[in-house]
Amino acid sequence: MSTSESLAIVQSKFVSGETVLTTTEASLIQGWIQSSRYIALVYKGTTHALAIFLTSKTPPQVYSDLTLEGILPIDQDFKCSIDTNGETQDGLDIYMNITSRKLRLIFEMKLGESTSSLVSQIFRAIEIYQTAKSPAEEFLWIEKLTRNRRNLATGGKDMQDTADSLLNLESHDLAIPRQSIASGRSPVAARESVVRYQMACKEDDYTYSKTFRILTCTWNVNGQPPNNIKLNEWLSTDEMPPDIYAIGFQELDLSKEAFLFHETPREEEWRQVIVNSLHPEGNYTQIALVRLVGMMLLVYALEAHVPFIENVCTDTVGTGIMGKLGNKGGVAVSCCIHNTAVCFVNAHLAAHCEEFERRNQDYADICVRLSFTKYVPPKSFKDHDQIYWLGDLNYRITEMDAATAKQYISEGIYSPVLALDQLGHQRKAGRVFQGFQEAEIDFKPTYKYDPGTDNWDSSEKCRAPAWCDRVLWKGDMIKSIYYKSHPELKISDHKPVSASFDSQIRIIDTAKYRKIHEEVMKKLDKLENEFLPQVMVDTTDIIFDILKFLESSSKELIIANTGQVPVQFEFIKKLDDTNYCKDWLHIEPYTGFIKPGEKCDIKLEVYVDKKTACKLNSGEDKLYDILVLHLEGGKDIFITITGTYERSCFGSSMEALVHVSVPIREIPIGRLVELENNKNLSQEPYSVPKEIWHLVDRLYRHGLKTPGLFETPGLHSEIIAIRDWLDEWSQDPMPGGVHSVAEALLLLLESTAEPLIPYNLHNVCLSAATNYLQCKQEARIRRNALSVELRKAKKDDQLLKRRNLDTSNQELSDLSNKATVSPTPTLSIGEIVNHINSSDETLQLSAIQTCRKLLSREKNPPINDIIEGGIVPRCIGLLDNDYNVALQFEVAWVLTNIASGTSLQTQNVVKYGAIPKLVKLLKSTSPVVAEQAVWALGNIAGDGPYARDLVLGHDALPLLLDLIKPDTSITFLRNVVWTLSNLCRNKNPPPPFELIRPVLPIFNCLLSYTDRDVLADTCWALSYLTDGSNDKIQAVLETGIIPRLVQMLTLQEGMILTPALRTVGNIVTGDDAQTDAVILAGGLLHLGALLRYHRVNIVKEAAWAISNIMAGNTNQIQNVIDAGLLSPLIEVLQFGDYKSQKEAAWAITNLTTGGTIQHLSQLVGAGVLPPFCNLLESKDWNIVIVVLDGLTNILHAAEKIGQVEKLAILIEEAGGLDKIEALQHHQNEQVYQKSMAIIDAFFSQKDVEETLTSEVQENCEEQIEFNMTADSSTSKFDF
Repeated sequence: MSTSESLAIVQSKFVSGETVLTTTEASLIQGWIQSSRYIALVYKGTTHALAIFLTSKTPPQVYSDLTLEGILPIDQDFKCSIDTNGETQDGLDIYMNITSRKLRLIFEMKLGESTSSLVSQIFRAIEIYQTAKSPAEEFLWIEKLTRNRRNLATGGKDMQDTADSLLNLESHDLAIPRQSIASGRSPVAARESVVRYQMACKEDDYTYSKTFRILTCTWNVNGQPPNNIKLNEWLSTDEMPPDIYAIGFQELDLSKEAFLFHETPREEEWRQVIVNSLHPEGNYTQIALVRLVGMMLLVYALEAHVPFIENVCTDTVGTGIMGKLGNKGGVAVSCCIHNTAVCFVNAHLAAHCEEFERRNQDYADICVRLSFTKYVPPKSFKDHDQIYWLGDLNYRITEMDAATAKQYISEGIYSPVLALDQLGHQRKAGRVFQGFQEAEIDFKPTYKYDPGTDNWDSSEKCRAPAWCDRVLWKGDMIKSIYYKSHPELKISDHKPVSASFDSQIRIIDTAKYRKIHEEVMKKLDKLENEFLPQVMVDTTDIIFDILKFLESSSKELIIANTGQVPVQFEFIKKLDDTNYCKDWLHIEPYTGFIKPGEKCDIKLEVYVDKKTACKLNSGEDKLYDILVLHLEGGKDIFITITGTYERSCFGSSMEALVHVSVPIREIPIGRLVELENNKNLSQEPYSVPKEIWHLVDRLYRHGLKTPGLFETPGLHSEIIAIRDWLDEWSQDPMPGGVHSVAEALLLLLESTAEPLIPYNLHNVCLSAATNYLQCKQEARIRRNALSVELRKAKKDDQLLKRRNLDTSNQELSDLSNKATVSPTPTLSIGEIVNHINSSDETLQLSAIQTCRKLLSREKNPPINDIIEGGIVPRCIGLLDNDYNVALQFEVAWVLTNIASGTSLQTQNVVKYGAIPKLVKLLKSTSPVVAEQAVWALGNIAGDGPYARDLVLGHDALPLLLDLIKPDTSITFLRNVVWTLSNLCRNKNPPPPFELIRPVLPIFNCLLSYTDRDVLADTCWALSYLTDGSNDKIQAVLETGIIPRLVQMLTLQEGMILTPALRTVGNIVTGDDAQTDAVILAGGLLHLGALLRYHRVNIVKEAAWAISNIMAGNTNQIQNVIDAGLLSPLIEVLQFGDYKSQKEAAWAITNLTTGGTIQHLSQLVGAGVLPPFCNLLESKDWNIVIVVLDGLTNILHAAEKIGQVEKLAILIEEAGGLDKIEALQHHQNEQVYQKSMAIIDAFFSQKDVEETLTSEVQENCEEQIEFNMTADSSTSKFDF
């Protein structure tokens, strides 16, 4: 429904003259529940009111869907504020706080146009009332409406449980409407909303007011430099230092450069003068500085207040030339001081005596356009508790001649002149500064003087003096102390002005806040647990029997509501999935609503059709799925679906079926998956799949004359019988009629993963479909035409000599943070806080132990609750209790568990100064305390480079090394080595190497240990240190670790082998001498063995290391060949997983780049071409480019000795030519150009159809000898 339609329905609830301005949907948070409401802003005459409606439908459709619940007059008792949390986060709701007399309401609303419109209209209505001050008689129309409203107490059964009458509501701690919640009529509000409501209602119980002295100062300096001027008389006249300074300048720099460019030296010059002139009795910190051309606003605060000033943000508004530029306008600072939102605005409005309307417009523009976008929605200056507006407002005295005005002023009589002040007139007319106040003016006008004097303007214009420089304020509990000018400062044509205020700032009493917050959380926890959605399912493992193509099978799942509230359930999709279940599964219903005590039967149907069969046959998918049953407001339940699919010829590819020589049901699943992935194909395939031949033969014999053969559908039972006949190769006659056979044939062709005519040939076939000769000769014509187009293609880039392996997906499970399981303690968070803060060490120790046990839970440790309770800084303080070892140990354990959480949680430990205290504990005489400190520092260092460098910066490393002794227990040693590895970890940026260097000899010694945890963490540390520049690799090598490190490649422990292999791989990315060190230590033999390791990740790492060795010099390549690594490398290329194949392809191409002709001869002779060419079909265009580069290198080598034609035959035999031709349509430009370059240079002059059937055998000196046999590994390639 559109906004206008909703507005019309709400308008129908009012009589003529009562106009609805705007309306929107909102959720009213009351007590512990939330309920839907419709809010409308209504006006009549000069009065406004906020109407609140109950709605039976959202949005309302007709007049009767709405019932007026209450209406609040916007008068002196009405207040509205918007809670924005101080952060910009997409998707958050906003909270509108409404207070009227004793009533306090919180509405939760979605961000959007209607919400923004309502909020802005409410603030405008508040301004109108403040200006008009409408008498109570004009609100009588509201009282008439309230007599007929349906309030919360009497509105019927659905509303009786909710609360008292809206207008008479005084208590925020409402009775819990259990029956209404259980029936689903009143849902429990979201946790955040309830806490926000309860804490807002109890705000007076945990806040108090404190007086802050705020000094606001403004001065138009007329573009003058400070020239070491002293401003103490302006800024430091008070006996006590102000708590807050807000200092505004106008016309800071009048040069055209300042107008055109953002920078001006005057900014820093005046800032330094300000800093030197602040009250000498106070230490101040700059909170904000904002400048627009010549307008600058600086805010300073006493250092003691800085931690409590948050959400500081600034904005600027230009209202000068064209209403946009910054020669006039305003700058502003918004911040929250404790619990009070404060805004300072420094403005310079339009000049000239008669331009008061321009000044009014400037004021209005600043009000509208000031927007602090750090908040959501953006906060305007009106959305603050206190506003201080200062600046050169430029309002003049125009109705009195200059001489008369000067006479009055000289006599000290200001009232006749002030009576004609433009600002006073415009405020009385309600055109500007509605709701603002200004202290009484008892000082001389501040403008205009001859610069350097106290003389009035002596220019030709001889302007009348005026109070242009003003300070106004808006907000409750602000008391003006003084308001004065400072004529002793004479460098400008303006005199500076200062205004001092005693402002009441709301401060949160932390102890009371925590206590009240804990009470709210306890009650909420109890309520949520009582009304948490709860269901039972009859099973979480649903197992289907054998499933077949086109045969459905179904099971039932029963969901019973065993809780006290209605349950809304839905099957939801898992992360990265596009649907909540696999395509072969159907769930009915997938979402629903169950009342307490009732159940819902869910039907789960599995049906494998032509779209899903191919994935099941190829092994890409299997009959296995995990369903996520989501309960709204409750936990998720995981349900496993399993079954066995009986593979069929339906869903099999044509390429696989021609290699099937027995009934498909007799083929092992693994063999069928191999065929689907073009592996280990038979040597004599059928010309056409036997199943296709049988179906076509039947139609040819019995169906050619049948009308509508492929239009009339077959019988499902007959199609099933035909499927079984084809899958079993039955000797009986084929069952079913010709229509069923025809449909079976179409199903068989449609169920393949790729159409009978592959996708890459569709465009060609369509263009040639009308010409028989063109169809016959298309391949040759296409090749020649494309060759001409690519004559001017650029040469390929050279392969990179060294590559670093990406470790982002590497599982570092061996370095994960430790955790301990303990029974759940009984103390609450609040009790823990109270005990820790007590002076009784027995209570402290009990509380810390309870806290430690809470944090040691395996699932969902309440780390955030502990942090929010303020326990972290207290724990860090207790680390100094050297006389109480037990307490030190428990505190260190608590900090260890907190630091094992998220990065934000770890930072809470760091920011309160835990690191130096934990480093100090490394020297503790108690081994258990020292070990716990090691553990905590390891968790902190593992958080990232910043935390790691902080630990190193506090000299933790030497102390850690001192702990490694012959008598150190093995558990203690493990923790120390693990922490050392974390200090070496992370590479963006890496740790300072000079700080880490002392640990290298220790690592060499640690490699002689036999404990696998010590060895694994040592190897991981070495892998981090070698993942960098050659000088770092050299420093590691100089410790003599290579022999022991290479020897560790023979270990079968995966947790040690993985980091050891990674370290060796990093070393061979270095220079030739560093690579030779690994080769001389026997590394190649061990790497070759790892190419046949049972874990694919190890195979990939080994292939990566070998690829980097092959990127070296010819001697290193020869060493690889002599070690017999070509054969296992080609096996990886042919049978390995994709990532391993990718690294093997890099190794081959590196060999072709840096190897000799003899090396390439041995490579081709080893049978590399078939598996190498197979990778041309990879989806990864990067690896396709690598293979194309390798083939180009081999072909160029053959060209040098005149054997390119014979090598081309081998590539064609391996299927390479077809794949290269297909790549001419590739979407990647590099792939396209490289494939075309190969075709153009090496294949354009040959007739492929003839050469594929030729058999050439030549034995000549320096020529290729090869046999065109099915086994390409027997081919020789001798140069």
